[in-house]
Amino acid sequence: MSDQEDLQDSSFNPEDEPFIQQSMANSSHQPFFRPITKFWFQGLLPPLAILVIIGYTYYTFGYLVCLQMYHSKDSNFEKYFGLASFIVYNLLLSLLLLSLFATSLLDPGRPPPVSRRTSVMPLCMICQGPKPDRSHHCGRCQRCVLKMDHHCPWVNNCVGWRNMKAFTLLCTYTSILCFYGVCVAIVFFCFSHDFHKSVSDDIQVLVTFILGIFVGLLISSFIANHYYLIFSNTSSLEYWRERRAAAEAVGQNGQDFVSRWCPICAPSMEHPYDRGRLYNISQVFGANPLLWWIPFPNNVGDGVVWSTRSNDQKMEVV
Repeated sequence: MSDQEDLQDSSFNPEDEPFIQQSMANSSHQPFFRPITKFWFQGLLPPLAILVIIGYTYYTFGYLVCLQMYHSKDSNFEKYFGLASFIVYNLLLSLLLLSLFATSLLDPGRPPPVSRRTSVMPLCMICQGPKPDRSHHCGRCQRCVLKMDHHCPWVNNCVGWRNMKAFTLLCTYTSILCFYGVCVAIVFFCFSHDFHKSVSDDIQVLVTFILGIFVGLLISSFIANHYYLIFSNTSSLEYWRERRAAAEAVGQNGQDFVSRWCPICAPSMEHPYDRGRLYNISQVFGANPLLWWIPFPNNVGDGVVWSTRSNDQKMEVV
């Protein structure tokens, strides 16, 4: 039997999702960590800058605020509040750093290698490899990424199918940590007897306080839109394409600013891969809600074959 006849007899059906999900999810084409290439070394500056900022805020908040309150001899409230704040701060910071390293080091997902099954997939016009639905070629990483959302220079990696959960948790923990630090700093300003003892320390705490407000508001608005995209089972690239097509359909030359950068504020529209909020969340965070807060890839599916609203056969959640 020829290869062509064998391909025809295989009866590859993209709608036969449970079989495809099970067979391809068990394949070994997905590396756990991203490859270290020259592009990785060229983009190290932004992640290193983030680590420097985290280290500085750890000194100002952890030492100048929490531990100063803990070592205070004027009030038991300051002592125990400072200790509790320091413990909670370290727990949140540990989750943030774990999410940061996971987002940066995990492979975001690559298409399966060329085989009989992938030969029916369209080819990428740039790298000439298989290009499944929802994948996109990243010019920075020089490769195709499964369900690519965007390339983030701050983590020096693409955000795609396998590290979308870690990226979302990274932004979530960053927002929580910023607002938590702001609230603790307010208590420090109002009740601590150590405030005003050192002008240089006070200035550093105030700078960290203002930075926490700014970064917290910025990241919160950003991640709120990403949660909207997750609930709708779409990516940033897909959302922008849908909005651009909708604008061109009514004779507009492009998208307005609000529709492009604020999906929550934009008029609602149907997304082809939206299969219900709980189903959409499980594709990113996994089927077990007890593991949603851990930045570990436990996605439902394989990132290659996707069910749509028009497909009555649902993905098997395992």
